[in-house]
Amino acid sequence: MEEEAEKQFEEIAKLDPYRLDDMDIYSNILFVMSKRSKLGFLAQIASSTDKFRPETCCIIGNYYSLLSEHEKAVIYFRRALKLNRNWLSAWTLMGHEYVEMKNTHAAIEAYRRAVDVNRKDYRAWYGLGQTYEVLEMHYYALYYYQRAAALKIPEISQQALYIEKILENFQHDTEESKQELEFIFKQFLLIIKTTDLSDEMGNNIPNHVFSENLITHMVEVFRKITSDEKTFVKLLAEMIVNLLDSLNEQTNKVKKYAEDDTKSDDSFVSVVSNQENIPLFKSVDSIIKEEMENPNGGHKTFVIFRCLCLTQAMLENIEKNFRNNFEFIEILNNLIVPSVRSHNASIREKGLRCLGLCCLLDKQFARENLILFCHCLVKGHDSLQVEALKIITDIFMCYKYDVFDGSSINLQSIQSLFEQILQNTLNIDMTATAVEAVSKLMLTSFFDDPKLLKILIILYFDPKTSSNLNLRQILTYFIPVYCYSSPKNQFYLQEIFVSTLHKLLQIFDDLDDDIEPIPFSQIVLQMMDWVDPKKQINPDISKNQSGHTKENKDIHLYLAKDICTQISESYNKEERRTLCTLLNKLHITSTSNHELTDSLQKIVLKLLKENNSLDSFAKNSLNKFFTTLCKLLEFKETNYTSIETFK
Repeated sequence: MEEEAEKQFEEIAKLDPYRLDDMDIYSNILFVMSKRSKLGFLAQIASSTDKFRPETCCIIGNYYSLLSEHEKAVIYFRRALKLNRNWLSAWTLMGHEYVEMKNTHAAIEAYRRAVDVNRKDYRAWYGLGQTYEVLEMHYYALYYYQRAAALKIPEISQQALYIEKILENFQHDTEESKQELEFIFKQFLLIIKTTDLSDEMGNNIPNHVFSENLITHMVEVFRKITSDEKTFVKLLAEMIVNLLDSLNEQTNKVKKYAEDDTKSDDSFVSVVSNQENIPLFKSVDSIIKEEMENPNGGHKTFVIFRCLCLTQAMLENIEKNFRNNFEFIEILNNLIVPSVRSHNASIREKGLRCLGLCCLLDKQFARENLILFCHCLVKGHDSLQVEALKIITDIFMCYKYDVFDGSSINLQSIQSLFEQILQNTLNIDMTATAVEAVSKLMLTSFFDDPKLLKILIILYFDPKTSSNLNLRQILTYFIPVYCYSSPKNQFYLQEIFVSTLHKLLQIFDDLDDDIEPIPFSQIVLQMMDWVDPKKQINPDISKNQSGHTKENKDIHLYLAKDICTQISESYNKEERRTLCTLLNKLHITSTSNHELTDSLQKIVLKLLKENNSLDSFAKNSLNKFFTTLCKLLEFKETNYTSIETFK
């Protein structure tokens, strides 16, 4: 089996030499086969392709593990987990390394984290069994080995495929081979005979094992083949009810198991097994209540999560208001709302997502639940906050300001909340999501405040966000699009231009010596490019924008006045020198506003006469700018005189 898998991966590597997806699985195969040279070559290729991928870190970790350098292997598995905390194989492989290092406590912790990521992966359960066996805690080891073995029980469909393959070979093999095949066939029949295919590890797995992506495609097909939305919702509602009913099939067995438990109270295995396998639930509310008392109800949680996945996929494929749909109201009251109250993080997040999709179908429902989403955004754990932020953004994109009618929440409070998240959140995923949300809402003019633009630009240039690639990618697209799409937006940038540069200088002054910021002059040039009126997509649009009667061509005059004001107030030598140099890069021509140009000339002259703190470099730059203004004014006066003479 390993040889065949190796050949398949080699073919994939030939077709796509720079592929990293699933290559950590290839490294596992090479590790098992002890092919050190191939594994080393794979590690080198992966590192040169992208050393910041979790797959790369796992490949290198496997290489060091094969060299018996377990400490280095752990370092790389930890790096993989820093890149993705839910990278299952990294947790499991790190547990293996800790076992080799005789660090059983760390191994158990790693395996338990792997189980939290995916309770259906037998390797983590098997690793826990091995670790407890090393500790000579045999009851615990037996329990975890049983869990691993249960997960490895083949499904009836897989067994049927194996039997079909045996029968095909039986017709063409020799007499000796047929005897061997008969023995194998007999063992398969014994396995099927002794396997309880009616429990959760038998029939239920084929029904629930599909990933979310497959469920989404499946529901889309159902939507296409159904005649209308009502029929579609009814069909999905029946599927969800059937899944929930599967939790109650073993209710009649509870009394028997309860009596048996009294005979084996001291057995760790029997107690935990009974808690896992005998659900006593009749509604989602009772399931959530039981979760608080027993967090190990893996199968029950799994079924509810699948129901919520079906519900989410259904909501993403309907458009009509749901208030008159009885089947949907039942799902809302008996599945979605109780799930939002769940103490299980994954169920609560998925329930909140379904509730958010409901709000996109009904404006009044969105108004009623907006305060709930805001509460989750402020008080929830990290992943719940991210989910709530996405939902709130979708609601505002859908309904604009109408969602505030009759609500205790207003635009100012929402903007303050978003500002607080952008400035105070330490979680990089949350910050990136908040930046994306604010960017969308600013591009649609939902937020119309230069203060938010200032926060985003500071985040873009702040060295502390250099590792947040999602944030940088979003802002790299958003800022130029925002500034070039509307003269009004460019005037917003002009308003906060100088104060943003000043704030960035303060941030740079407080940085540690080992952190290298972006050169200040480079930042200034980039911001100058964003405020360039010649790059406007449609400059004439400014005439139709209320509150912005200023011609866009004079934006650099207003910016020059702001710069001169900052030069007179600043005590930072670098800031003054950079701003003085910037004045000579502004685009001011003879067609610019005469009164503004004359006023700016007087401000510069006053600055030259009264500000004695300027060094020679700054004074020379100011003198050059002053001379340019004088020439422009003389040209205008001469031109004006010639016109009068002609008259």
